[in-house]
Amino acid sequence: FSVALINPVGAVLDPVASIAGGTILNDDSYTTIESEGNASLLRHPTGEAVVAAGGRLFPVSSPWNAPTGRPEDEWQMLAAESFLGGTNRLRWSINRILWRNNNSNYFHFWTLDADWGWLSSEGYIPVTSPRAWELESSFQIDLNADGAIGDRLTSIEANGNAALVAGSDGQAYVRVGEAQFAVDSPWGGPLCTYANQWEMLAAETLDGTNRILWRNNAEDALHLWTVDQGWDWLSSDETLPLHTPEADLLAARFQVDPGPGPVFPQVITTIEGQGNAALLQEANGRLLVEAGGSLHPVGSPWGATSGTSGSAWRMIGAETLNGINTILWHHGPANFFHLWTLDADWNWQSSDGMILPDSVAGQSLNQQFGLAQPVVAF
Repeated sequence: FSVALINPVGAVLDPVASIAGGTILNDDSYTTIESEGNASLLRHPTGEAVVAAGGRLFPVSSPWNAPTGRPEDEWQMLAAESFLGGTNRLRWSINRILWRNNNSNYFHFWTLDADWGWLSSEGYIPVTSPRAWELESSFQIDLNADGAIGDRLTSIEANGNAALVAGSDGQAYVRVGEAQFAVDSPWGGPLCTYANQWEMLAAETLDGTNRILWRNNAEDALHLWTVDQGWDWLSSDETLPLHTPEADLLAARFQVDPGPGPVFPQVITTIEGQGNAALLQEANGRLLVEAGGSLHPVGSPWGATSGTSGSAWRMIGAETLNGINTILWHHGPANFFHLWTLDADWNWQSSDGMILPDSVAGQSLNQQFGLAQPVVAF
């Protein structure tokens, strides 16, 4: 029988007789260094590197040969992987091998051709740097033996539609679904903590705009960043003193406790939550309307308190009816309904009606506002 040698490691071909000479080694004699991802890095008995990919074995080659090295050596080969490069129209594979310099404690990688022959070298990446954590994720190996692939991220705030997390170096990240974004600005992207003057509290997409909420611990004030789709800084708003109505509303929208004082959202109670808008009340009696995922303070020239079951005037519902924001009132002594029409931000525009609850129009309002039970006179 005959044996055909394909890419034999250590084999020599006689140019005259065209007879292959060498030693045929069992694959089991290779030592696996790393096998994650789409390529495995193996050590040949000679110490040279071999990559297993796509069902084939490729001897790694370079002008300096390709010894895999060991932890006691200055240079140690750690992993091999094929990455997808190019553009949306044109894609190709980029083969890479990751090295570690054990004397100087940094990472380095080779870029190789389709046959795993050396093309170029790149990188002096400190083992504890953020770039090293990216390499862990790319090669899917725990390079610093901390039990995690990539950076260890700490959850800061996870309410609402975005989560704020922190890297071990203090860098802030925002998670939206499966995507993760590093927060960036002209001043960097540090999360900061309560020990700093500035502390990042929460991230959220509000009314289609990405926002980050800060607290100024020295001044006991809140501050807001507007950021782009990649969560990079665009602009900053003025600071709001803590526990003012504006600051309370902002904290409620982010669903966070901004510091000493009431905890949100427990300070807000629901008066009516049917339909497309909910009528809410703060502990101080101020009215809010929640609609489309946003909170709006109700405004009028006379203020906007809801009243109680014993009040002459009591606000009992909020709804957008035929595209018009409307608040329903009940006058207890005279037992009639009254309507406010409001603008897009739920500020008063006009008042209308003295509608008896048991009239056809009154029964229609009961249905439109989804009142749980008919209101009655005192």
